[in-house]
Amino acid sequence: MTILLTGGTGKTSSRVASVLKEQGTPAIIASRSGKGLDDFPGCKFDWYDNATYGNPFALASDITAIYIVLPQLDIAEAAKAFIDYAIEKKVKRFILLTSSASEGHIPSHGAIHQYLIDKKVEYGVLQPTWFMATSVAQVLKLTGVFNAENFSEQGHLHTIRAENKFYTASGNGKIPLIASADIAAVAARLLTDPQPHNRDYLILGPELLTYDDVRNTPFLSLPPTTFARKVPPLANKHPSQAAKILSQALGREITHVNLSKQQLEQAMLGAGLPQDYAETLAGLSAGAADGSEERLSSAVKDITGKEPVRFKDFVEENKAVWA
Repeated sequence: MTILLTGGTGKTSSRVASVLKEQGTPAIIASRSGKGLDDFPGCKFDWYDNATYGNPFALASDITAIYIVLPQLDIAEAAKAFIDYAIEKKVKRFILLTSSASEGHIPSHGAIHQYLIDKKVEYGVLQPTWFMATSVAQVLKLTGVFNAENFSEQGHLHTIRAENKFYTASGNGKIPLIASADIAAVAARLLTDPQPHNRDYLILGPELLTYDDVRNTPFLSLPPTTFARKVPPLANKHPSQAAKILSQALGREITHVNLSKQQLEQAMLGAGLPQDYAETLAGLSAGAADGSEERLSSAVKDITGKEPVRFKDFVEENKAVWA
């Protein structure tokens, strides 16, 4: 049995690889770079280039399960083509990473989910909420929608370091922030469990946290940093639970700057994000302000036997990255 990890050098796939290595389960790392990881071999793979579809199977003829991490919003047809190819190669199981907010926002994710059901293969669908360490990270990196830790990697990392601030359009909506390690632990189980799960799971953190928990107060200017100078001037600055946890751990005041959906979308466009990405990501962020993420789930503990990581513990463990 060999597991194929697409998006193999990304934030969740790389962590799945670490779990599989600990279990002694063989894996192949598929990515555009073709790099290996954790002593697993790598191969070049591009969803839009079917000439690369055979590369993983040239490395292992016993691939039984595939972890699907999608790099684009409009990728349904390419993903279906690869799924068909993999089925011909006797792959039995597909585990799809989407998002808790995919329904109604990212139709291609729903289309691929339904395609797996229609093909009558073994499957599982992971629907995580916002990662502890993503949103502005995804904007600046321009590499997919749900594959970076929000606060400790890329976007929020840079603005927290440079300005002691982070930016969203989520207001005081409550969000059960999840760690990539927890997503990876669930994915590894679904990929390797003897019995298929054949269902979707909301992958949520253990507590509901706000970026904001008080009324808006005017904030009329932003410093000219890489991201902030792209933001229209009428943003709002607030105390928040997440910011309070960061402030206590780092020993300095960290502030959440709340933007309107339109401001965030314009900031994303100014940072170089395509129109469809900007609209979708700004809509997801603003949706949290309206309560779209205000829910809890026991899926992580039910599947892995362990409680998901609390944001406070995540910050304490990783606080050196914000120094």
